[in-house]
Amino acid sequence: MISQEIQTVPTTQVMPVSDVLKDYEVGKMSPAQVRQTVAALVAEEKTDVAVALCEASLAVYPSEQNILAVYALVCEIKQDWGMAENCLVQLIQAQGAESTAQSWLHLVRVLHCQCKWEDAWIAVSFALSKFPDDEMLKQEMQGIQKAIDDLSAELRVQK
Repeated sequence: MISQEIQTVPTTQVMPVSDVLKDYEVGKMSPAQVRQTVAALVAEEKTDVAVALCEASLAVYPSEQNILAVYALVCEIKQDWGMAENCLVQLIQAQGAESTAQSWLHLVRVLHCQCKWEDAWIAVSFALSKFPDDEMLKQEMQGIQKAIDDLSAELRVQK
């Protein structure tokens, strides 16, 4: 009884990545298997293990779109906006001319969450030039415009 309780007590000690990933043979996993495993880890609320798996997988599969996409999502869940932005930029670069409206939408939202209004405006404008009928991108543009207008009004009041 006591030994079971000891095993379930969370520890604040940081474990080395090799210990965290000891149950996963990253080099033997396909990108699709990594994506599925990361999704399962997030469902189990093991986001730190999911992050470690993503990072280790990118060492094996640099610029792999499946891994960059799932890593960006995990970072969004953790509200690690800087890393999410980094992953999404790499994802869009890897996608090249085939980048998706969804990738751009996530990038715009991450920039929005960081209050990077100019970057968000540039990204959403470019995305809308590629995907002019995308309703979600149109809504994001309206939200960014409102934020910029509100900020401008606040600055006028302060003068």
